[in-house]
Formats: sequence, C-alpha cells, structure tokens
Amino acid sequence: MTIPGGIFADRILGPWISTLIGGCIIMAGHVVLAIPLVVTSWVGLILIALGTGFIKPNLATVVSGLYDADDPRRDQGFQYFYMSVNVGSLVAPLVTGFLKDHFGYHVAFISAAIGMALALVSFAYDRHKLGRFAYTIPNPLQPGDGKRLVLLALGIIALATTLISLFRFLVFAGAESSEAWVNSIAWSLFLFALVTSLGYFLTMARSPRVTSQERVHLRAFAPLWVGSVLFVLIFEQAAGKMATFAAENTDRSVGGLVELSAAQYQSFNPLFLLLLAPLIGALFARRAGRFPNTAASSRSPW
Repeated sequence: MTIPGGIFADRILGPWISTLIGGCIIMAGHVVLAIPLVVTSWVGLILIALGTGFIKPNLATVVSGLYDADDPRRDQGFQYFYMSVNVGSLVAPLVTGFLKDHFGYHVAFISAAIGMALALVSFAYDRHKLGRFAYTIPNPLQPGDGKRLVLLALGIIALATTLISLFRFLVFAGAESSEAWVNSIAWSLFLFALVTSLGYFLTMARSPRVTSQERVHLRAFAPLWVGSVLFVLIFEQAAGKMATFAAENTDRSVGGLVELSAAQYQSFNPLFLLLLAPLIGALFARRAGRFPNTAASSRSPW
C-alpha cells in the first residue's frame, strides 16, 4: 500500500498532505472497527492498510526534509523520530489492552481513533515549523498523466480480482469457503508485492533519470531491502500469531503476583528501544563523520 501512497505524494499531493490524509484514513478505520459487524472488520482493516500506505513512505520524507543533505544531525533526527514512534508503541497496547479487558474491543478501537485524532491535531498545529519541502510535489502530473494513472489503477484492480478468483476456484477449490478466500487473498498479495518490488528495482536501475551515483546507492540498498523484508516478515507476527500463542500457551504470571495480558507484551519491544536508542544516538553523535550516513557511502562495495 506504500506504492499508491508514494505515487499520490510524488505526483498529486506532496508528503505532508499525504501523511495527514493517511492518518485520517487510519482513524476512520479504527472507528469502523468499533462497529460490531463482520463486514466492518474487513472494511476497518482495509482502511488501516490504506492509511498506513500513505503514512509509511511520506512521514520519513517529511522528517528528512528538516535537514540539508549533508547535515550531520540527520541521523540523530531519525533516532528521535524513531523514539517518538516507539513512545506510542509503548503506551498504546497498555491503554487499548486495559480498555479491551474492562469494556470490550469496541471501546478499545474508539480509544485508538481518539489517539490518532490527537496526533493529527498536533501534526497540523505544528505544520508551520516545516520547510517548503514538506509541501512540494516532486513530480507533478503532466497533461494526460492522470488518465494513464486511472487506467493503470483500474487494470491493477482487475488483475488482482482475476488472480484472487483463480486461486479461490482452482488452487483452494476444496477448502472451506471463508478459509479459501483468505488464502486466495494472501497468496495474491504475496505475488503482487513480489512482482511489484522487482519491477520497481528494474525501473530504478534502468531509468535515464537515475544518476550513476544513485545507482550505486540502489545497489547498496538491495541487500538491506532483502534483510528488511525477512525482518518484517517475522516481526509483524508479534501482534498476531505470537500474541495468540502467548495468550493460550504460556505462563504469563510474574512472580505469582501479577499476570500480564498478551496485549501488554506488545509494549516490551518499544520499551527496550526507548531505553537503548539514547545510547545509540549518543554513540553516533560522538562518532559523527566516522560512520556511513543514512543513505549510503559512495564507496559502497555493493
């Protein structure tokens, strides 16, 4: 979902507006999830996925625009940014888990929507502190581009629908209906993400608008991208499969005095990040100029 989010930012809206819209869509997703119906569960999750696609590629772009390209404070800035994200990751499971246990899931979802609303108010209130970069559309649409984008989007939707249907009625024809549809969607998304990623790398590698220096950075990024995919593949199970396992198959009591909920375990990762990030930030500050910067070294062996 970061692909359409990035396209909207680069060609139509700019990074700040795209981030704001993404937050609004996520907030709407939480509100929809608070409605106790099966269909709203699907719609709410889809809205959160769409909103995250707008935020993920663009919020980091807004942060990077606070610094000049050669500013040594950029890496520290991203450390602070990452810490701020993890403050929310630390508090949110504790708040939503408590509300879920005492008042039900739907109150917890509403609290998540309220949290996003407060974040959006802060994001909009402090917009004057950002430079022009946050509001600039890097590659605005030219005459005829809008029509091509619409046709491309419709083509992708038609292709995705066809692919899901093929999986459903050919590969998973013998499975129970709901399980067959879920598996069909999952495999279709996997193939779409794989093909799209390869297409992006080939496009960037062959585009005449990509400089030789940028191609060096692209080659340096490729192995980091593979590592990131493998990391996220495991890490994103924490709030799903691993939380379910913790809830059903582990002793969650601490010294026999208190029992932690599965939701509370979600706060351990951001807690350790918040404890260790200042130490790493201090190390980078003391060794400024002696580490490769966030992008890549021009002398990268890749």
